[in-house]
Amino acid sequence: MSALFSKLNNSIVREIQSEILSDDVRVANIVRKARLAARKLDLKDFEKWLIKESDGYKGIPVDEMPDYRKIGAIPRFFNPYRGWCPIIVEDEKIYELCHTTFLYQPIEELESYQLRHGI
Repeated sequence: MSALFSKLNNSIVREIQSEILSDDVRVANIVRKARLAARKLDLKDFEKWLIKESDGYKGIPVDEMPDYRKIGAIPRFFNPYRGWCPIIVEDEKIYELCHTTFLYQPIEELESYQLRHGI
């Protein structure tokens, strides 16, 4: 049984490696498959990270969000005479809060948005 388990794990890891190199496979599908492999290989920390990526970072405190999910933002307001205008903030801490946001959505949602909008 141990040899069969090892062969199964080896094949799923090779499959994931192959899919990572393919432009035709969606990242969300690779994450889903990696989540399965992490569970089978008992890689708990890796599995926890994959769960957050596939299910989203709902309820995760800002200080626990990965840096790659942090993006810049430009807060604006609409002036009926001038159109969209930037909000000017002089305080450095408030500026950072206003000009930073996090992507809490599941990877599949982010990927779908990217494909729809060609970003």
